[in-house]
Amino acid sequence: MAKLLWKKPPFRLLLYLEWALLGFVFLASFALLWHFRPHYFNLAFPSKYYWGLTISSIAILGVIGLRLPYGSRAIQILYIGSSFGLSWIAVLLGGRGGRIFPILLIVVVIRACLLFPWKGRIFVAIFSYISFLAVQVISFLNIRPFGIPLGRPSPRLFHRLPSAEFKNILIGLTINSALWFGFVLVFVLLLVGAVLAEHESQKKLALANHRLRQYALKIENQATLQERNRIAREIHDSVGHSLTAQSIQPVSYTHLRAH
Repeated sequence: MAKLLWKKPPFRLLLYLEWALLGFVFLASFALLWHFRPHYFNLAFPSKYYWGLTISSIAILGVIGLRLPYGSRAIQILYIGSSFGLSWIAVLLGGRGGRIFPILLIVVVIRACLLFPWKGRIFVAIFSYISFLAVQVISFLNIRPFGIPLGRPSPRLFHRLPSAEFKNILIGLTINSALWFGFVLVFVLLLVGAVLAEHESQKKLALANHRLRQYALKIENQATLQERNRIAREIHDSVGHSLTAQSIQPVSYTHLRAH
């Protein structure tokens, strides 16, 4: 069984990008509170506390991004699922899903790219796109699950248009938003995938260089050992030859004197 490890995100640049996106979401949430302040504070319990839950869910989403789970696929899926849940809470209770929801989904997709292989990344991106379309449909139909409007109000000029023309304009804007968000998701997948591929290539190159240095050191040690053995054999042969010559020389000299 793989050991669960909670590690910091491997790329600070992506972490800073997440913080920038979540900071924009915070500012947008405060702007919504200011815009809807009579609406929020005149609601009965628990509706008037929805904004606090929205800010809390965004804050929790930012905090859990400081550590990512590795080693357990089930925990990783639960981690991404909870991120989706926090994003849905923020948009359902905070309203204006067209403004903050896509940004929260992009943050979730970035984290999924850091945790999953390509198959998992594409699945999370598709689920994010379906979630975005669901919020667009809810906004278009003016459905308010908790009494909070999910879409931004239409300009007054549009209300002077005929009903059929007004609906066609809304449908066109919704389709354009869906196309743009799909393009952004593809761009994020390719960008983060390229960054991860480059990082993996650098790791493999560093590992190959380390192995090459180890192999060169091993060859150098073997060459040194072989040179020492050669010198030892030469010394052994020369010393042995000298000793043999010295042992034979007295015998030959005695033999000559005897004759």
